[in-house]
Order: sequence, then C-alpha cells, then structure tokens
Amino acid sequence: MRELTLFDLAPQAAAPVPEPELVLDEARLRDSFARFRAARHKTLSYGLGFDSTDILLEYLRDPESYGLLPDLSDLTVVHAVVGSEYDSTYALVEQAILPRLRERRVRFVEVARRGRSLRDGYEVLSDTREPYRLHRRGRFTLLDELESGGTVVQAAGGNTCSLKFKAHVLSGFVADAFAGASVGTAIGYSASEAGRALKSEKAQAKAKPGPAAVTLEYPLVRTGRSRDDVVRRVEEVTGRSWRRSACFFCTYSLSCGSMPEQLLRLREEPSAAARAMRLEYVSMALNENGSLYPNKEPLYSQVAADGNTAALGEFEALLNDPAQEWALYRVRRVYTAGRIRACREKHRADCIAAACRDRALKGTPWRSLTVVATGTRAACAARLREEAAEAGAALELERRHGVPIQRLYLRRLPNPMRFGAAEEFLVCAPATALEKARRNFPKVWQRVAVLGLPA
Repeated sequence: MRELTLFDLAPQAAAPVPEPELVLDEARLRDSFARFRAARHKTLSYGLGFDSTDILLEYLRDPESYGLLPDLSDLTVVHAVVGSEYDSTYALVEQAILPRLRERRVRFVEVARRGRSLRDGYEVLSDTREPYRLHRRGRFTLLDELESGGTVVQAAGGNTCSLKFKAHVLSGFVADAFAGASVGTAIGYSASEAGRALKSEKAQAKAKPGPAAVTLEYPLVRTGRSRDDVVRRVEEVTGRSWRRSACFFCTYSLSCGSMPEQLLRLREEPSAAARAMRLEYVSMALNENGSLYPNKEPLYSQVAADGNTAALGEFEALLNDPAQEWALYRVRRVYTAGRIRACREKHRADCIAAACRDRALKGTPWRSLTVVATGTRAACAARLREEAAEAGAALELERRHGVPIQRLYLRRLPNPMRFGAAEEFLVCAPATALEKARRNFPKVWQRVAVLGLPA
C-alpha cells in the first residue's frame, strides 16, 4: 500500500475568519452622521422625554449643523403612541414643543399598534405640519396587552415593551413612507447610554435590508452630551421643568433610580396610580411573584408608605366600582425540567425523553388561565368559599399585597422546588385578564401533573 502524499489528502476547509467586533467609536459615529446627512429623508424618533426633546430643539435651532436642510423640509418627527404616559408629559409637549413645530412647519407623525398581534401592523393617528394635541392612545396599547394578559412588564425582558410598541411601529412607518429612498433616523440616546446605542447599532447591522435604506444616527452620543447636559439645556430653552417620559406603571423606575420622581408623579396623578395598582393587583393574584418590582415591595406598599391616600382611595374605588366585573380564575402552571447538555447537543429541540431531563434544571414554564365564574367582587368571593368547602380545603391568605389575596390551592409546587412540577389554584381578581393557554398545554399538563413525567 502506497503512502498518501499531501496532495492525496482531502482538501480542508479554511477556518472562518471572525468578523471584527463592532465598536461605536468616533470613526463609526462620524460615518453614521455622514450617511445621515446624505440621506434623502431624515426622521427623529420622538419619545417626548429629555433626550429626544433636546435633539429636536437643536434641530430647530441649527438644522444645517445636524445635517438637515435649512427649512427642515427633509425632517419628519415620528412619535410612537404607547398609550400610558403621564398627563403632565402630554401637557409639557403640547405647550412647549408643538407650537415650535407649527411655527417651522415641521412634519409631525403619530403612529401606534393596530392590534393585539404584531402582524396587525401599525396605524397612523396623525400626519400634519400643524400639530396642536397629542393622541393619548391608539387602538391597542401596552396597558391593554398587560391587563388582558394578567401580567406586568417583565424587568428581565430587555425592554421588549419598547421594542413592541415603539420600534416595531416606527420601523414599519419608515419602511412604508420612504420605500425606495435613503433614510437617516436619529435616536435619542444620551452619551451616558452609549451601550444602548451600540446594541441598537448591532441590531441594525444584522437586520435584513428593508424597503427603505435606513442608517442610524446618535446625535447626543456623537456630541458627548450627558443626561445632565440635556436636562439643563431643555429647561433653559423651554423655560420649564421637564419630566422624563415613562409609563405610569413603569417597572424600570426602581432600577433606574427614578422611584422618588415616580412616587411624586403618582401623587400628582392619583388616577394613574390607581390603574397601575390594579394592574399589579391582578398580576399578583395570578402569580404571587407578579409585582411590578421583583424582590421589592409592591407598588401598593410604596404608595402607602409615601402617604398617597388619594391614590389608595381611587384604587379601592376601582376595585369596588359596580361597573368593575370580577372573575374567579383557575390558574394552572407547569414547570418542566430542563434538558441536559447531551440532549441539547444531539437531539431536536422538542425532545421530551425523561432520560434527557434534569429536575434540578428549570425548563419551560407553561400557564393556562380560565374563567370559572364572573360577577361582583362579593359574588366571586362567595363562589371561592363554596369551592373551598366542596374541596374540603382552607383558603390561603397572601398579605404581601396591601389588599390581601385569597387563593384556593388544589395542587402545590414542591418545596424545595424540583422541576417537572405543576400547581393549580383558584383566585378572585378584577376581570381584566382574558382566558389563555399556551398551545399543547393540555398535553404537557397530562404528562407532568398526571403522569409525573419531567416534561
């Protein structure tokens, strides 16, 4: 047998050359600005807060320095209507910003989600050069989504609320309005948020080409303006004490260090506080860990500690309003056991073999929410007591929320927790949450809750 020479060996594929790490340095910022300046159309994503307001005021003051035409005819200011801003924010913008846009005849567009599914697209609420009043909501708002889902914004979700209710509709409008043209989009991240800008830039670099050729520009990052710089200039130019843009139920107010301001605004707008507390109450009724602020005191407790009796009174009035329907909900949850490494490497993602699961690892959570009965608050509470008597079980009272929540547990999770477990309980709450279950939930419930399998 002859020896194989080098030329007899099968050719080896060259090792892939890793792409250079994307860095938002001065060179890239200059390049982005050059492409922004060269774009036929420019848009500003206007969120009503400090940063984008500062950019807008600068565009009005000196458009050419920011790559715009002197008459601002190439600029479209686009606002995504989320639907849960404080009234004070709307008032500030209507009094201090909209008159400036009317004076300069700047195109101002408001867009919003059209429906529950992202596939429903967006709707244009206004498209004008003479804006006088901001729309408070579109057909479907973030609060609608949360209330109907019986949950709150998940702090660990990475600002998915902003992606679904702002970025989605803004990008949809730009793609349709400027199809076939080059568009420069300015985003209001301050210099202290360069990390967010870099994340945005990486997402844009990976995005598939759309109908419009979009380039992103970060004026505040490029010019090095911090949040303090922005606040100072906005208040100097407008002569008003500005407020940050935020939903009145924002879960990030605690992590962002703005809770004192949040509590102040909830004192000023107790009706908004009451709706936020109702949202949290339903979420905590359906999930004991469902408070707005994970591992912290619920909003109700913080409002009470702040002495906001007006908000507490309005919250109680909401719960006891004769027009407020209540529901007796049945909540079922399954927590499957996680897949072991060998399974993840060798088997399909839908593998459910017991040998491929480890009960010490968390798998996929599944939830089913059904309505047992509806009626007044008192009627639903009475029905819950009847269910407890029939089951021969005691109601359990959770006092973590300021308004105690009663549950009838029909199945408890193990303690200590071992995954491949299920729980089931009945609870009363305002009937804002809709019935919902993940696809294939009955099969998963049968396997885990009935047969005792890990997944």
